[in-house]
Amino acid sequence: MVKDKQEEVVTEFSLTKKQIKWYKQLNDWEHDIVLYWGAAGSGKSFLWCFWIISNCLEHPWSVWVMARDELAKLKRSTLKTFFEVLKKLGIPEDKYHYNKKDNEI
Repeated sequence: MVKDKQEEVVTEFSLTKKQIKWYKQLNDWEHDIVLYWGAAGSGKSFLWCFWIISNCLEHPWSVWVMARDELAKLKRSTLKTFFEVLKKLGIPEDKYHYNKKDNEI
Protein backbone atom coordinates (compact mmCIF):
# COMPACT_ATOMS: atom_id res chain seq x y z
CA MET A 1 0.00 0.00 0.00
CA VAL A 2 1.29 3.45 -0.90
CA LYS A 3 -0.01 6.55 0.80
CA ASP A 4 0.53 10.00 -0.66
CA LYS A 5 0.72 12.30 2.38
CA GLN A 6 -0.06 15.40 0.33
CA GLU A 7 -3.44 14.19 -0.94
CA GLU A 8 -4.08 11.17 1.29
CA VAL A 9 -4.41 8.88 -1.73
CA VAL A 10 -4.16 5.20 -0.84
CA THR A 11 -3.37 2.67 -3.56
CA GLU A 12 -3.55 -1.09 -3.07
CA PHE A 13 -0.68 -2.91 -4.77
CA SER A 14 0.41 -6.57 -4.85
CA LEU A 15 3.98 -7.81 -4.56
CA THR A 16 5.28 -11.38 -4.64
CA LYS A 17 6.23 -13.10 -1.37
CA LYS A 18 9.91 -12.63 -2.16
CA GLN A 19 9.41 -8.94 -2.96
CA ILE A 20 7.47 -8.44 0.28
CA LYS A 21 10.35 -10.01 2.25
CA TRP A 22 12.90 -7.67 0.68
CA TYR A 23 10.58 -4.65 0.87
CA LYS A 24 10.22 -5.16 4.63
CA GLN A 25 14.00 -5.34 5.00
CA LEU A 26 14.43 -2.17 2.95
CA ASN A 27 12.12 -0.38 5.39
CA ASP A 28 13.35 -1.67 8.74
CA TRP A 29 16.09 -0.18 10.90
CA GLU A 30 17.78 -3.54 11.45
CA HIS A 31 19.43 -3.85 8.01
CA ASP A 32 22.00 -1.37 6.73
CA ILE A 33 22.47 -3.22 3.44
CA VAL A 34 19.90 -5.31 1.61
CA LEU A 35 20.95 -7.52 -1.31
CA TYR A 36 18.20 -8.71 -3.62
CA TRP A 37 19.23 -11.05 -6.41
CA GLY A 38 17.48 -13.08 -9.04
CA ALA A 39 17.28 -13.90 -12.72
CA ALA A 40 16.10 -11.49 -15.38
CA GLY A 41 12.39 -10.89 -14.92
CA SER A 42 12.39 -11.81 -11.21
CA GLY A 43 11.10 -8.40 -10.12
CA LYS A 44 14.28 -6.76 -8.80
CA SER A 45 13.88 -3.52 -10.76
CA PHE A 46 10.14 -3.49 -10.16
CA LEU A 47 10.65 -3.72 -6.39
CA TRP A 48 13.41 -1.10 -6.43
CA CYS A 49 11.24 1.33 -8.41
CA PHE A 50 8.26 0.64 -6.15
CA TRP A 51 10.41 1.31 -3.08
CA ILE A 52 11.75 4.58 -4.49
CA ILE A 53 8.27 5.78 -5.46
CA SER A 54 6.90 4.82 -2.03
CA ASN A 55 9.63 6.84 -0.35
CA CYS A 56 9.10 9.82 -2.67
CA LEU A 57 5.41 9.85 -1.72
CA GLU A 58 6.19 9.43 1.98
CA HIS A 59 8.97 12.06 1.94
CA PRO A 60 8.26 14.51 -0.90
CA TRP A 61 11.29 16.66 -0.01
CA SER A 62 13.72 13.77 -0.46
CA VAL A 63 16.10 13.14 -3.38
CA TRP A 64 16.72 9.65 -4.79
CA VAL A 65 19.14 8.22 -7.33
CA MET A 66 18.71 5.33 -9.76
CA ALA A 67 21.90 4.12 -11.42
CA ARG A 68 23.18 1.39 -13.72
CA ASP A 69 26.56 0.73 -15.25
CA GLU A 70 25.43 2.44 -18.49
CA LEU A 71 22.88 5.22 -18.98
CA ALA A 72 21.54 3.47 -22.09
CA LYS A 73 20.74 0.34 -20.02
CA LEU A 74 19.03 2.47 -17.38
CA LYS A 75 16.83 4.12 -19.99
CA ARG A 76 16.01 0.82 -21.78
CA SER A 77 15.09 -1.16 -18.69
CA THR A 78 14.98 0.43 -15.23
CA LEU A 79 13.46 3.73 -16.33
CA LYS A 80 10.86 1.86 -18.37
CA THR A 81 10.02 -0.17 -15.24
CA PHE A 82 9.84 3.02 -13.16
CA PHE A 83 7.15 4.49 -15.41
CA GLU A 84 5.35 1.13 -15.47
CA VAL A 85 5.18 1.15 -11.66
CA LEU A 86 3.91 4.74 -11.64
CA LYS A 87 1.16 3.72 -14.04
CA LYS A 88 0.24 0.58 -12.04
CA LEU A 89 0.01 2.70 -8.91
CA GLY A 90 -2.37 5.05 -10.67
CA ILE A 91 -0.07 8.05 -10.33
CA PRO A 92 -1.04 10.49 -13.10
CA GLU A 93 1.59 12.14 -15.28
CA ASP A 94 0.70 15.57 -13.89
CA LYS A 95 2.16 14.47 -10.50
CA TYR A 96 5.72 14.23 -11.87
CA HIS A 97 7.87 15.65 -14.66
CA TYR A 98 10.48 13.72 -16.64
CA ASN A 99 13.27 15.95 -17.92
CA LYS A 100 14.86 13.81 -20.65
CA LYS A 101 17.71 16.28 -21.22
CA ASP A 102 18.92 16.14 -17.61
CA ASN A 103 17.57 12.62 -16.92
CA GLU A 104 15.60 13.84 -13.90
CA ILE A 105 12.13 12.96 -12.70
